Amino acid sequence: VIKWAFIVCALGPAMSNTARAQTAISFSFNGTGSGHVSSFSLNGSGTVTPYGQTTISVNGGGTGQGTYSITFLVTFGDGSTWSATSNVTPTSQTSISGTANITSGTGTFAGATGSFNYVTTGSFGSPSFNFTTTGSGTLSISTSHVVVPGAWISTSGTSEPLPILTNSTLRDQELISPEQFGSGTAILISKIGFRAFPNSGPVSGSATSLVVHLSTSPLFPNTDNGRTQMSTTYADNVGTDDTVVYSGPAILSSPGCSGPSPCPFDQVITLSTPFLYNPSLGSLLVDLQYTGYTATAGSLDGALFPVPPGGAVAHVSGVSGDTGTFSPIGHVLQFTY
Repeated sequence: VIKWAFIVCALGPAMSNTARAQTAISFSFNGTGSGHVSSFSLNGSGTVTPYGQTTISVNGGGTGQGTYSITFLVTFGDGSTWSATSNVTPTSQTSISGTANITSGTGTFAGATGSFNYVTTGSFGSPSFNFTTTGSGTLSISTSHVVVPGAWISTSGTSEPLPILTNSTLRDQELISPEQFGSGTAILISKIGFRAFPNSGPVSGSATSLVVHLSTSPLFPNTDNGRTQMSTTYADNVGTDDTVVYSGPAILSSPGCSGPSPCPFDQVITLSTPFLYNPSLGSLLVDLQYTGYTATAGSLDGALFPVPPGGAVAHVSGVSGDTGTFSPIGHVLQFTY
């Protein structure tokens, strides 16, 4: 159950380092290699769950004491990497297994640490051979926050009252301009935070089922420089990397605040599957799909823009069907990555 409950967030700069997040990982790679068990080179591709498709390079060599040093380099589609090392004593010409320590990373995985157990199989005695590497462990990276739209970090915006409904279906797509995420460096989103609008009372609602999708949309919340604005047809706004990042019941609950400062981001969705978003590839679509939605009170903080041309955020919402109603307003959100 999501409990959208109070958390403490640093709200000074648009982006701020806070803590380290530990994520369970598993992986499977296939590729080709050359050499033998005491000196080999492997290159392949596969998937690291929950991060997606990657490539891997593995190199190993003997130390002269029966123990061999192995290095792993995993590279993601946006160029981000993490590296790991392992020292093992092979007992077979066709299999190497052990524990590796993650020592560094770049891009999205800058400062990565952690460890994993692995098994690599292949005919190491052959000049060229196929290999498989599988494993699992944990990966830790520093977490940061970004508030969008950025101009609303320390200022409240426009009241967005919750739809007062009982046991209803509801779909709300919010589209966020890529410029809100900085220079184009990919981020791994792990949480989405909402905040109440000041002086609007407590927020109270629930849903028997909330399915949250994130994707990189080809459309935009505005028509700046000839951009195509988001569609009232939900499917048109969804990107090819559409990912279910949370599915389950939800409770919407906040005591609100009296202002004049903005309320805290105390309604938080913790993603069961983190989402790798690269703003250089398009807008970020947050697609909230409720079943059994009931709300009795409350307003969320929003950002309203004139149309045309629109602004940093916009949304399309409705209670049923394949289409909704467009509005040049969006929730003020905090993303943890």
